[in-house]
Amino acid sequence: MNVDRKQVRAEAASWVARLHGPDRNAHIEQGCKRWLAESPVHAAEFEIATDVWHETSALPAELPMSARHSGAAGERGRFLRPVLLAAGMACAVLVAAVIYFDGRALSTAVGEQRSVTLDDGTRVELNTNTRLQVRYDEHARTVVLKSGEAFFDVTRRQARPFVVIAGERTITAIGTTFVVRHENDAVSVTLIEGRLAVDTPRQLPEAPRMLSTGQRLRFDAAGNALLDSPPIEKVTAWQRGQLVFENTSLREAVAEFNRYGSGRIRIAAPQLGDVPVGGVFRIGDMSSFAQAVAASHQLRAVRHGDDIILERSSAP
Repeated sequence: MNVDRKQVRAEAASWVARLHGPDRNAHIEQGCKRWLAESPVHAAEFEIATDVWHETSALPAELPMSARHSGAAGERGRFLRPVLLAAGMACAVLVAAVIYFDGRALSTAVGEQRSVTLDDGTRVELNTNTRLQVRYDEHARTVVLKSGEAFFDVTRRQARPFVVIAGERTITAIGTTFVVRHENDAVSVTLIEGRLAVDTPRQLPEAPRMLSTGQRLRFDAAGNALLDSPPIEKVTAWQRGQLVFENTSLREAVAEFNRYGSGRIRIAAPQLGDVPVGGVFRIGDMSSFAQAVAASHQLRAVRHGDDIILERSSAP
């Protein structure tokens, strides 16, 4: 189903303004909760609209001195001040949202993927549940990957460097194709083509700054670095609507599947998480994945509502 994201963004900005306004009450709060529950897109746009609010919240607490009068006019001013302030706040967040979303902030909901072309011609593909901000100026083309995963095909022959900031990592590219993933304070960078420099605040000796084609540099939440060279078709499989596993633990494979849908695959016993998994699976088709794993390892795939539980088979 197609979603009018501009309409959703406007609605998200309106809810944020009302929640931060002087007339906030239980009715507004319940209405907002119902609106958020209607679609994952609503929740994603509301979260970014909230960021907009905090970044553009430097509004005056009162009307200018020229608006203050004595007597009846003063009483009317005291009555109108919170009303005008609330209207100003709502207007500000709506205007800010238009500016913020017009090429400056991009997001996808859970299970959604999106491809965009930035002002300089750079192509960006966003994977599921991804949030990023674009900050172009005369000195640099900067993208802040707040969370999720994105593929970048950077336009060549540009005087300004192209920089991606993910957590504490700064990735600088010139005419480069690469993938960055930022999740739970862990960051991975995979160079597909071109030249790429990865800066780290602690300059770990085992973390090279320059990557070669095909290399992936991963940082865990503690800042430890690991360099490897995974198959590129595996790293970019999500762009083709696939997940590729090769001697992958069931625990890791399940975590990957769970990134893409509202339903979850669950493992009944912790020791089952070490079972090796291999194969190519379609994103979102967790039923086929669960059935394949169950058939290969004498397990059962039991459905509970939207979830599937993998457990040991009771058969002898």
